[in-house]
Amino acid sequence: MCGPLRQGFLYMSLSYLERYRLAYYLRSTALTLPVLALWWTDHAGVSVSMYLTGMALSGIVSMVLDVPLSLWSDRSSPRYPYTLGLAVFAAGFLATALVHGPLGFGLYLFSISAASALMSGSDNTMLMDLVGPDELKGALFELNRNFYAFTAVLFVVGVGAYKLFPPLVFVLQFASIAAAALLVWTIRPDHETADRMADSGHSPGHGWSVVRAALTGRVIVVILSICLGLGALDGANQLQNRTIQLRLSEVTFFGVDHLWVIAAVMVVTNLVSSLGLGRRVHNRTEDWGAMRTMGALFGVAAVSLVLLAVPSVLLILLGAILFAVTKGVYRPFFASLIARTVPNPQWRARWFSICGVGANIVSSGLNAGIGLVIVNAAQAQLAWSLVCVLVGVPVILAISFSSPILMAERNGAMSHKRS
Repeated sequence: MCGPLRQGFLYMSLSYLERYRLAYYLRSTALTLPVLALWWTDHAGVSVSMYLTGMALSGIVSMVLDVPLSLWSDRSSPRYPYTLGLAVFAAGFLATALVHGPLGFGLYLFSISAASALMSGSDNTMLMDLVGPDELKGALFELNRNFYAFTAVLFVVGVGAYKLFPPLVFVLQFASIAAAALLVWTIRPDHETADRMADSGHSPGHGWSVVRAALTGRVIVVILSICLGLGALDGANQLQNRTIQLRLSEVTFFGVDHLWVIAAVMVVTNLVSSLGLGRRVHNRTEDWGAMRTMGALFGVAAVSLVLLAVPSVLLILLGAILFAVTKGVYRPFFASLIARTVPNPQWRARWFSICGVGANIVSSGLNAGIGLVIVNAAQAQLAWSLVCVLVGVPVILAISFSSPILMAERNGAMSHKRS
């Protein structure tokens, strides 16, 4: 069986990087994103406050599992935890289709917690193994830009499947993510990583002693700033993904069914941010440096969240576009900073996980706290707009204090652009 399978679809003429990209697209939750919050609040009897709090608590559970699982990735290969994480993620959507009510919600929360922990360090580590740390920022930007264009049509497909038979969309989501897991399992970049490290002069180091020597005071300030800034923007992004459906279901647009309005807003948002606008913003921030880029990211995020809280389809659309552009920039930006602060090449996956855990502490803690005191989606968005301002100011000041370290990131990007 192995011979014919290796000649099959998963293997024919697809490089490891192409398989990674295809798996990244297939793991998208665009099929269920327009309807997921409505499914739980309408069909499972989960209140908005319980939904937001439960999703935030799932991030806290994920944090507990994150770093230990990243050790497995560093000591073996990122494809093992990444594949298992995708399989668990897929199983959560199958459970959602088969098990209704609060029990189904609990199973879904468990699956996304475990899957997030498994994939947290392993997915970026696998990509860094494939392209190298210097190319990570550009590779992530292109991956996200193409991702938005690829997934735009899935919003419409998901709403159509949901209106035809609600559990069907979750079965389709299960099949898509399961296919991504099969693709990731075929990626074996380990020998390429060893060759790249040898060519670049990196040595494995001596474990904790190398890490301890690298963690100077300014480096620690940079790392804490990365965790705080990434956590705030991730938390705002999670809130936006979980509540835009609820906001659009509360407003009317010429009598059009709210599910189709949700799908249309998401399609327009993805297409506008991926076909030109996102590229122009990315190119502009390449010349700004870390401090100015962070200021723009937090400022635009705060404005977009205010727009999302306004009861107008057009203003919600504008807010969603602004946030999508922000998301397309901040994810590769922070991933690149994390990659350039790795203190030991043997710590690649666990370093992404450590920084991810720090960011999750911020995002999950704030989302859980806001979910406990806020009673509707609009109030939550306004609260997160304020959070972006209050967090953004100290992060920018800390980045200014530690700018000599982060200039290495900018200089690396600029030298790459000139080459």
